[in-house]
Amino acid sequence: MRASRADRLGPFLGRSVVGHVVAVVAVLTAGHLAIHPPRPLPPSVEVQFVKEGGGPPTAPPAAAVPKTAGPPSVAPPPPPKAATAPPPPAAKVAPPPPLPPPPLPKPEPKPQVVHPAPKGPDHALVEKKVEEKSLADIRERLAARRAEAQREEEKSQRQEAARQRQQKAARQQAAEATRLERERQQLADTISRIKAEEQTRVAEARAGAEREQRVAAIRAAAASQAVVVAEGHRSTYQEGVGRAIKSNFTLPPNVPKESKLVTKMRVRVDLAGELLDVVLESPSGNQYFDDAVERAVKKSTPLQPPPDDLSLLDAFDGSAVTLYFEFRSDEL
Repeated sequence: MRASRADRLGPFLGRSVVGHVVAVVAVLTAGHLAIHPPRPLPPSVEVQFVKEGGGPPTAPPAAAVPKTAGPPSVAPPPPPKAATAPPPPAAKVAPPPPLPPPPLPKPEPKPQVVHPAPKGPDHALVEKKVEEKSLADIRERLAARRAEAQREEEKSQRQEAARQRQQKAARQQAAEATRLERERQQLADTISRIKAEEQTRVAEARAGAEREQRVAAIRAAAASQAVVVAEGHRSTYQEGVGRAIKSNFTLPPNVPKESKLVTKMRVRVDLAGELLDVVLESPSGNQYFDDAVERAVKKSTPLQPPPDDLSLLDAFDGSAVTLYFEFRSDEL
């Protein structure tokens, strides 16, 4: 590309060199004329001849008088003014005016000094300098154009690099926006799935709670019914145990039957009917009566095993059934 530019600049550079040479010659000629202007012609000299014996001066013939340079001609002085005299008598005649004085001699003109004409400039040297200056100008222009082309190329490279950076940044931004949108969509899907799962879980939990409530209600109803039945069984079982204890009771002879003594006992019986514990909850106040009741309870063992449904009652502690008895001296 640079070689093609130099080829196109060839004819232009040739015409530029010729123009520079002609311009430099014209400038040098004008400078020489300004420094050494042409000398003007000497001014003409007018010579007058005076006749001997007086009379007006006569001019010499034109061909005989050369025009030479000299100082300017001096005009003759004006005649002196006559003194004012008293008015003459009327009979006298005024005298004639005096003659003018003769003109002064003309000074000799100074000799003309002829200066030698200055030598003209060396045209070969001038042309060489002009050519060198033109070549220097051409080199300077070429260097300036190369520098400008280099700057333009660097500017183009910078612009291309900036454009590529902008495109890369735009692609990165688009990719980042796509990634963020994908992540946002995934997050929205996850949130929707979690909400759906939570709603399902809540619904299932609600349904399970309702089912458990129904089961609990059923169980409660059944338990209540079973408890009622078990309570009836316990009451029947306790009456039978009470009758067995009473059949083994003997009233002590020193305790009158009409004394109306009352004692309360707490008895624990295991599932096999064995007596585990006898506790006097409320004594009657008569030690003989209380001891007789306790002997009757212990004498009644082993008792009848308690029913299985007594485990539904609070009286069952997991291994035994607790029974409460009240004995009256007038009923034994």
